[in-house]
Amino acid sequence: MNACHWVSLSSHAVDIPTTDNSAFAQTNLANATLYVPASALNEYKQTEPWSGFGTILPIDENAVATAIKNTAAEEAEGKTCYDLSCRRVESKQRGLLIVKERDGNVCKVMTK
Repeated sequence: MNACHWVSLSSHAVDIPTTDNSAFAQTNLANATLYVPASALNEYKQTEPWSGFGTILPIDENAVATAIKNTAAEEAEGKTCYDLSCRRVESKQRGLLIVKERDGNVCKVMTK
């Protein structure tokens, strides 16, 4: 299994999500930033596996950003699809996909 190379992740949950400590086993969290509600910042910093993120910051409620970066070859194709495990997949795959269009727009698409 390939590791995800996250730059950042946002959790809008005020109550810390419960997850197994191996949930991020294939991810280098030390180099990733976790954005969380300001009111829960200290709890995230003290709760595994969330505390493994290299940087934990409060969410800027005035900014919304989503990005998946591609190579020039992927950009030329028009759109790139990813599954929820950060793996690039064909757009015909069934299930929930994250789709990045050539213009930079990113959306979630459910295919049957």
